[in-house]
Amino acid sequence: MRIRSMGQSTFTRAFKSADEGSAGSSGLAASFEPPRELIFAGDLDEAKQAALEKHQWMVLNVQSPHEFNCHRLNRDTWRDQIVSDLIQQNFVFYQVFTGDEEGLRIMSGYRLASTPAILVVDPVTGAPMRTWTGFMGPDRLVEELLPFMEMSFDDPKAASLASKSHRAPLARRAGASSGSLVRGMSCSLCSADEEEELRVALQASLEAASQASAPSAVADMPGRAESGSTSSGDVAPEPEQVAAEARARLPPEPAAGFPDGSRVQRRFEQACPLTALRDLCLAQNLEAAGGRSFALVPAYPAPLDLNGETTLEAAGVANSMVVMKWDD
Repeated sequence: MRIRSMGQSTFTRAFKSADEGSAGSSGLAASFEPPRELIFAGDLDEAKQAALEKHQWMVLNVQSPHEFNCHRLNRDTWRDQIVSDLIQQNFVFYQVFTGDEEGLRIMSGYRLASTPAILVVDPVTGAPMRTWTGFMGPDRLVEELLPFMEMSFDDPKAASLASKSHRAPLARRAGASSGSLVRGMSCSLCSADEEEELRVALQASLEAASQASAPSAVADMPGRAESGSTSSGDVAPEPEQVAAEARARLPPEPAAGFPDGSRVQRRFEQACPLTALRDLCLAQNLEAAGGRSFALVPAYPAPLDLNGETTLEAAGVANSMVVMKWDD
């Protein structure tokens, strides 16, 4: 509890303005407050013990009340709904401030030269598996954390997660600032203000309506056959041909990231079929187009079938994450 109390008082001091009584000042301070709903209530050792008992990695965030990027991390990253859900369901989150004795001890113990710092900590040894300093947006943070959700700290291969980036492939729907998360049309576009968001959303709706009224190859899109399957007696098509055909079936503006680290930014309408996601993967990844089997799965455990013939909306992937994974 001491850590939470420290975060609140330090934050309040850092954002005092000459006009202390103004509603604007109060609203600004509130938007930068620490994410108390995520922070473990206890000290560092208790947080590690809780992570050990839950069989989860610990995410440690070290902040300074004098560094704006720390408060920006609170506002833009920890309060992102996807990040918040992911942290609450898969990690034990601990935030500490350098103005606190414990914060200074952690800075020294982990040899941190600057803040904000985010660490993924092995709760058994206390060793940092990954360390990032400076501001990190929600999209990249989720990508970096996904491998830790797929592999427990007692996995023999867990050491492979240390000291290098693992940017996992993801897909995002309308309103995304990058091709990494699947979201609904109501999501924000980076740092655009509400008027700009509304303008973009209206424009997207008009374009969708125009395309719906015109002849469309998407309307006649056949169900996706298994990757690499061929008709009886036919020669297997070249990967480039499969990719080109899948690209032609794509609806306007899809978005995704891929196993080789490359990403393409587009948008999906919620009424698009799930096969559009698979076509995007085929169009952008020649391994997939060449027949390598893959699946689309939720980023964290959820009873969702993302490999059927339904629409994105009906599949329940609004405001959630989808990962492309090889089957082998």
